[in-house]
Amino acid sequence: MAAEICAGRLITLDERLRELDFGDWEMAEWKAVFASQEGKKWFADYVNTRCPNGESFADQIGRMRSFLAATRAANNSNLLVFAHAGSLRAMMCLLHGKTPEEAFNTPLAYGRILTFDPETI
Repeated sequence: MAAEICAGRLITLDERLRELDFGDWEMAEWKAVFASQEGKKWFADYVNTRCPNGESFADQIGRMRSFLAATRAANNSNLLVFAHAGSLRAMMCLLHGKTPEEAFNTPLAYGRILTFDPETI
């Protein structure tokens, strides 16, 4: 596992760091999702609208808030986190004060390294 190689030790998995739960849309073709009525509703307000049987970006931000609060409570000041772009964008909202729109307009290349200060939450 790449994370273990980079960390140089075994890693701890945390479900709160998973990508947005797209529910019924997991593995669906985005063109078809966008063409559907539910898709149009979600794309118009992905922050608050949940994917069918999934979650909204606000839900994902809540998971990140929980993760960061637990990290802070455990006094873990130095962490190496491997996460999907959606999770990183949620952290941008919480730790950099970005709006969801600003976070989603921030390019995130595959393998990009970001730094965050968890004390800001």
